[in-house]
Amino acid sequence: MLTRRLPRRGDFSSQEDLENKITEFAVRYNTTAKPIAWKYDARAEHARHLARCQREQAHQDTYLQAA
Repeated sequence: MLTRRLPRRGDFSSQEDLENKITEFAVRYNTTAKPIAWKYDARAEHARHLARCQREQAHQDTYLQAA
C-alpha cells in the first residue's frame, strides 16, 4: 500500500523527510482504513480448476487421436 501511495526515490529532501512522510501516511491511512472483505469461494474455485483440467485433457486427447 505504501509503495503505491508515496512518491518515488528522489522525491524527498532527506531521510528524515522520508521518515516523516511515511509516519504521516501511516497515521492518515490508519484513521480511514477499513477491513478487507475477502470473497473467496474455495468450492467454486475448485470446480473451475476441475473444469479447466477436463478441457485440457479433452484437447490433448483430440490432438493425440489426430496424430
